[in-house]
Amino acid sequence: MIIGRSLAALALAGLAYAGQASAAESYENCTGFIDSLPATVSTTGTWCLRADLHTTLSSGAAITVTSDNVTVDCNDFRLSGLEVGVGSYATGIAASQQARHNITVRNCRVEGFRYGIALIGFSHNIEDNIVEANNYVGIATRGEGNVVQNNLVRDTGGQPGMIAAYGIAMFGFYGSALNNTVIGVHGDDETDNAYGIAIERGSVQGNRVMNLAAIATGIRSYDYSVIRDNVVIHGTGSGVAIDGGNGRCRDNDIFGYEERFTNCAGPENEL
Repeated sequence: MIIGRSLAALALAGLAYAGQASAAESYENCTGFIDSLPATVSTTGTWCLRADLHTTLSSGAAITVTSDNVTVDCNDFRLSGLEVGVGSYATGIAASQQARHNITVRNCRVEGFRYGIALIGFSHNIEDNIVEANNYVGIATRGEGNVVQNNLVRDTGGQPGMIAAYGIAMFGFYGSALNNTVIGVHGDDETDNAYGIAIERGSVQGNRVMNLAAIATGIRSYDYSVIRDNVVIHGTGSGVAIDGGNGRCRDNDIFGYEERFTNCAGPENEL
């Protein structure tokens, strides 16, 4: 594990490629850099990638955060565990201590892990990431007041022996899933469960969930939640389901599901 500490700003000369310029300009906000895997971030600040990183870890985490008030900014670089295959039990970016708070993961492309991004604790923010080809859960949070927003999660599932797969899973109260796109969630076989977005209690708004296989639920809440302004397309089970009926649904567009709403109170949903 090597985390290089460098606070020097990078000078840009000439007409650089726009993507490279954007990444380089963002380095000036970095406390330090994550240059190899596995890595542990134990100091407050913004920790950045400046190249694609690959790992053959089959368990543990590629990047582990053990401090509060940390941002992991991948600058649109790739964090990949694809070489291990669908049997991987590793996590891409993890915080596993319940007391952790205020961790942000942004601008990452995370692929090929059991969990793409998994943060335990409260007041975390996972935003503007591409999370794809992960074997069980794309993005997971556990704790209060976490926000998952503006992410693309695609092609999730397929780990042997698992009876379910989740694009986004948020457990704990007062979470928010906002403006995410989830495409393609599937279990190990056709009898498994596939969930686009699952939340315990909170708000699910402005998301797009598409192409869920096997026994599918587009958006599922396990407690009081407000689910509104979402588009859910192409699945076999329930478009939106709330356990016990303790929630509100409004202005959702559901297409292609056998049961479009389950235990869902609220007007003006499009069927």
